[in-house]
Amino acid sequence: MPVTSALAARLAKRGIKINKDAPKEEIFAESRSDPKEESVIDEFGEKLPSDWDKAWDSNYECWYYWNKISRKVAWLPPSDPECEIVLPA
Repeated sequence: MPVTSALAARLAKRGIKINKDAPKEEIFAESRSDPKEESVIDEFGEKLPSDWDKAWDSNYECWYYWNKISRKVAWLPPSDPECEIVLPA
């Protein structure tokens, strides 16, 4: 963002010099990851089976897992030995 002459004068009074010849940087926002890819990975970084997906529960503020075919749900990834897969409430 260019500096106005009024701002440059105020900064100069404080001893701050503005380099007008400095190259301008362009900042591009980049997606950290593909949302589709993220949805098939459980919270521990392991891939979910193809018929499972994960969703965010805003009430409990955690992920839950659901089977796209049977419509059953679980709080833990289906590969977890302690996972209890049940019908949704």
